[in-house]
Amino acid sequence: MKTLITAVATVLVTATASLAQPASNLKGTWSGKFRTIILGSNPHHPQSGAADAPRVREITFTFDIEGQDGRLLWGKSWSNPERKEPFVASITFDGRTIIGADTDAR
Repeated sequence: MKTLITAVATVLVTATASLAQPASNLKGTWSGKFRTIILGSNPHHPQSGAADAPRVREITFTFDIEGQDGRLLWGKSWSNPERKEPFVASITFDGRTIIGADTDAR
């Protein structure tokens, strides 16, 4: 039984390591349009009128990735250059998704 558990663990570690993609170098400035749904108001999505109903908004957002260590990223992001916010993020193991947060967790 102990041999079987060791063999299964070895296969799982080997399979997981082969699935993980090396992180691409993303340092630099990236900008693009994003569609989002808004409830209420925040500095990137000013409120115009009642905020009771959700609203869809398209906004140009910029990310300046100042540093990277493997899958970990950090830098500043903004929709208005006068309101740059620090952010941190991580690239998922499959290299397809970046998950992160800024100082107000948005």
